[in-house]
Parts: sequence; structure tokens; C-alpha cells
Amino acid sequence: MKSKSLYHMTALLFAGLLSLALAIPSARCQTQPTQAPKAAASAVYHLIEKTYTVKPDGSYTLISHVVIKILNYKGKKDHADFRYPFNNAFQSVDVLEARTLTADGRTIPATKKEIHLINAPEDAQATLYSRQRIKVVNFPSVEPGSTVEIKLKIQSKKGFWAMECFRLYDPIERKIVKVTLPLGTKLNVKLPRIKLGISKKQEAKTITYQWEARNVPRQVHELNLPPIENRESCLFLSSLSSWKDAARFFTSCLPAPEFPGNGDFLKGKTPDELYVALMKQFITYPIDFFHTALSFQSPAETLKKKYGSSMDLAILFYNLLRKRGFSPSYLMANTERVLLTPFKAIPFPPLFDEVMVRCNGKDYAFYVKDLPPGYTGMQGKLVLNMTEGTLTPAKTLYPNRSSSSLVLTPTGSFDLEGKFTIKTEGKQAVGMRSWLRYMTRDEWHIAALQILHGIDPLARSLGEIARKGLNILKDPVILEGKFKIPAQFPEDGGFMYIHLSKPDLPVQLETLSERRRGPFMIDQALTKEVRKRVILPEGMRVRYLPEGTSGTSKVMDWNLEVKAVKGNLIFHRVIHLKRGILYPGTKEYHDFLRTVRFLYEPSSCLVILEKK
Repeated sequence: MKSKSLYHMTALLFAGLLSLALAIPSARCQTQPTQAPKAAASAVYHLIEKTYTVKPDGSYTLISHVVIKILNYKGKKDHADFRYPFNNAFQSVDVLEARTLTADGRTIPATKKEIHLINAPEDAQATLYSRQRIKVVNFPSVEPGSTVEIKLKIQSKKGFWAMECFRLYDPIERKIVKVTLPLGTKLNVKLPRIKLGISKKQEAKTITYQWEARNVPRQVHELNLPPIENRESCLFLSSLSSWKDAARFFTSCLPAPEFPGNGDFLKGKTPDELYVALMKQFITYPIDFFHTALSFQSPAETLKKKYGSSMDLAILFYNLLRKRGFSPSYLMANTERVLLTPFKAIPFPPLFDEVMVRCNGKDYAFYVKDLPPGYTGMQGKLVLNMTEGTLTPAKTLYPNRSSSSLVLTPTGSFDLEGKFTIKTEGKQAVGMRSWLRYMTRDEWHIAALQILHGIDPLARSLGEIARKGLNILKDPVILEGKFKIPAQFPEDGGFMYIHLSKPDLPVQLETLSERRRGPFMIDQALTKEVRKRVILPEGMRVRYLPEGTSGTSKVMDWNLEVKAVKGNLIFHRVIHLKRGILYPGTKEYHDFLRTVRFLYEPSSCLVILEKK
């Protein structure tokens, strides 16, 4: 099944909410990043050679030859097993040669028992629909100092498109990619930002292109690297002429439109109501489009079975809408982190993994359970409109947003009483709803204690924490509660330090540095807002307030206000993250780094009060 992270996101989301909302008062110029030396590598690719032979119908044969020198134990762990994923509905993989060359000069071929086939682990919950397989070769007698060598023959029946990466996590001494096509066949190419030797040779009936790179340093592991498609180290090839051709390819994989019967229980519903009914009454098995056989259930079959892949549900929804007189469109979407803007000029179908539906200005998706109607999690992304054959922005009615408010009031006994509200929308609400909706009473009791502990270790509840928006998918999810914290204010002299919450941004932002080598990606649009009001105690005045600031950049807008007004301390912070990639060494990266450091600076999150 596709790893959407939503099931694992709830714990991270909850942790983030604590730091966001509940921390309260208490006493591109540079395109080639600098690389680590080869000595730090665990293995070296002596040779990667890929030879594609494309037929007039777009089917092709690939001969892949790879030779890897193992340098240390990590290299052995990484390369003693060779894995090649493929789709057995339209591809085949044969091992022509697989062997280990030991450090003492022996050659040990892999036996038949050491060559086997496994199912794709990511499709474990959708095996009914998965045709994705992995050819595995276990090289024998691999030790540091050994060399492993493999040669494969791959045949594919579908159109020709290929992605070849020229920078991997181990250095490459030489990589060659050759493509031979029938003369007159169009080839769209997107080049990497790596120095390549490029040649072209024409014969009577064919033309051969070649790209070659030598001595390419390794890609260093760093947090929040862009996905491999966006690292500017990959060569993209496609025999499709335009995105309209890609749309025709996707459309050819879908069943012909039909008006499914036996759906009277869905009669008379609006698109939103119909979508919610399908979500509630049908079982969905999310799976990558290209992990299927590229053929899907008919709408009638899905209606009868009451289950299907995420594509099957989208197809049924599309046809039910047509039956009711609407004019829906199919969309192809990328549910992962890939930024599609750089691919406007090259039609590359594998960038997409999911079918969605657009109707009456709303987009609908089925790849995650309990998505609100009109929300797809695609905020800031491009989708392929299969009717128009164009890349267009996804439509979303719900911002991916988390906001919180907090009011604190001192009591006559120098205690603090307060109330909080946490509001989540969009993807934030989907994760929170999924977490809270099926929680037992005992589990909720523990979670409520954790929320109070996030306010302050001494915080005690003044009643039940209310949960709203759990049953209506389009509603935001809201938590509200009251609490008490004992003895927060000094009785005699001294200062009072009010610690405001640090920004609840992805933790990786806090680790950014000038020494970063690779590009940094913000992979989802997200808004975080915090409002706090503290009623100042009698006899206290403000000694220090952090500086207010606001600004905008390529990947982030921000506004921070802290002020004292008529006996109230007002704190308001809004941070809006935008999808994009920053490159170390550029002014954009430097300015972003400086802003993040300021927002996390302790003095930006501290208010000091003193006795009058």
C-alpha cells in the first residue's frame, strides 16, 4: 500500500500541537553542492551502463550492467543484495549474469536459489490489486574488498519513459545511458545539472543517443532532501510529445464510461453527499497507479463488491456523477513529495500515482480514508487534467492549517487559570480526526493528561476537554478545555519570566546550517497560527518584549506581534510555509536561515515582567 504517512502522522501531529498551542508562561546560483570526499563512501560504482532499444510501438528492451566495489561493512550491507522493482503485468526481468569477484581473485556466480522474486512490501495491504514485484539477487561471499557485478535484461510493453540518476549515495566512476529509437521517433529530454558527455549517431533506420558521466561524487544524506526526481541529478527521457499524449495514455487505462445500476441507495445525493457515502460504505485499498495491472474494475463491479482500489472508487464516483447529469473530469495526481513545476515541458507519466475527480470546482480523492469532500491534501501541487491534457493547480477548499488560542488569568491566590482552543483544518484535521475518532475512554483520559502536561507539568484540568468536528468530515477538529496552574507569580520582589512557545515548524528547520551541502525542500503548504492573551497581575509591568517582525520569502511568510495593551499581554504569530526548494549558497537560503534562527532565538520567545 502506498505510504501516505497519515496513519503515522497522528502521533507527530499531536506532539506538534503540544509545542504549538500549549507552551505557556512559567517561572539558486550554486547548483552543484559541495560533496564529501570519496574516502567517506562505503562503495563505489565502477560502472553503470544502461542500453535501451525502443520499438516503433513504444515497447523497449533494456540491458542494465552494474559493477560495484565494496569498500567496508556498510557497503556490504547496502549492496550484497541487489533489488530491481518492476510491474509483471507489462514488464519482465531476466538475470543474464550475477557474480561476486572476491578480493583474492575468485569469481563466484549467484546460484538459482540466490535469485528470487518477492512482492512489493509497500503493497502489503493491497495485494489483490498489486502487480509490483521485486527481483532480488543475493550475491554470494561478499566482503569488504569484493566486487559485485550484475547484468539484467528488462522488457516493457508500455510506452517509453525512463529516469536515470547520475548521483547516488555512493560515488560513480562511470555511467553511460544509450537509447536507440526508430528514425523519426520524437524523444523529449530533461537534462540533469551534471556535466555530461552527449553524442548522437544516426543510421539507416535508427538513431542512437548517448549520455555519459565520469567521477560523480556521492549524494550526502541530509534531512529534507528533495525526492530524487527533484534533485537535478537525473536524466528524464520520454517518447511522448506532450501532456495531452500522457492524458490519452492514462485515459486508455480506465474503463469506458457507463451508467452503473443498483445504486438506488445513492440516488438524489449532491456530489459531496455521494462522496461521503462512498467513503463510509466502501472499503478502499490505496495503491500506486503504476503498481496495478493498469486495468481497473468496472463501476458496476465496484458497486457490487463494495470495495476496490483507490482508483476503482474514483472511477465509480466519476460515473455516478455522470449518471446524475454532472460533467466531472479525471485528474492524475502525485500524492508524494514531488514538485511538478520543473516538468511542464516533458510529459513523464510515472510522476503520477493516483486518480482523482474534479466536479463543480472541487477535487475529490480516495487515497486516504475520511478525507473531507473537496479536500485532497494537494494544496500547492499541480495535477494533470485528463480532459484538457494540461498541468493545472489542484483545487482545495480547506487550508492545511493549525491554529491555537490561549487565555490566562491570575487569581487572588497567585495561581493561573486558563482556557485553550486548538483548531486543525485540512490535512492537520484529517490526522487528528483519525486519531481521536476511534479512541477508547481510557485512551482519551491518557491523551487529555498529556495535553495538560504540555501546558505545564503542574496543570490540572477544570473539567472535561471538549472534542468537536469528529463526525462531519468537512468540519475542522477543535479541542477546548480549562485548567489551573498553582503559584505562577512571585509574592515578593524579583522578576517573572513568561516563556512563549517556539514555532511549531518541521523539526528539520531547526537543524539548518550554513554547512548544508544539498538542497532543502519544504514539501507541504502549511499555516501555523498562535494567539495568546495573558492578563497581567496587579502590581506587575513589562520590562522586556521580543521584537515584532514580518516578512516573505520563497518558501515562508511570517508575522510576529507581541505587545502590552491595557493590562493584557498579547502574543500573535502566523507562519505560512510554501512548497519549494532552497539551495545552499544562495541569497534565498541565507535569508531563510537567518529568519528561522530569529524565530527560534530564545529572546524571541520570552517576556520579562517586574514589580512596579
